[in-house]
Amino acid sequence: TPTPSVFDSPLPTLTPEDTPTPTPTSIPGPERSLQSVAGAVIVDGDLSDWGSEPAVLLDLATASYSSQPEHISGDADSSMLVRSRWTSDYLYFAFQVRDDFIIFDSGDAPWNDDTVELGLDGENDDQSYSPTGGDHQFQVRADGTLRDRGDTTSPAVQAAVAIVPGGYQVELGVPVQQLEIGRA
Repeated sequence: TPTPSVFDSPLPTLTPEDTPTPTPTSIPGPERSLQSVAGAVIVDGDLSDWGSEPAVLLDLATASYSSQPEHISGDADSSMLVRSRWTSDYLYFAFQVRDDFIIFDSGDAPWNDDTVELGLDGENDDQSYSPTGGDHQFQVRADGTLRDRGDTTSPAVQAAVAIVPGGYQVELGVPVQQLEIGRA
């Protein structure tokens, strides 16, 4: 039985800001970049401590992958702003997701639900998987379920979700040490 949430009021218009020193990403189409700002955040699902930092808009036209594009009716159904921060110990990510019908009913398969996925190439080798543990594919479902390639994650990885009018917000904190080769 689905556990949907429907919202009547949309999120504010999503508009990414220009970045002075871009960091390349693998988003197809026109080149886009996401600038990380130094500084920690509290990983609690509340994005108010992120301020107006530079963001990248991801929607059906700019995302590198969408599992069921035929089910997306427009930006209010599936789009997001992505921001990042860093400290010497953590990488932080904020996702402001617009979704008019949120579903999280697939048990141990969060990738079948409304989920934010983030791949990190810790080995910087342009490969999506590493047997030595440096590469990760984090999934944070709208109910807060956190996985890495479908498995449980290290307790040091932090994630929080807040359901908000018009969608949901996700914060993810990944220990830098987690990205080192040979670490799981």
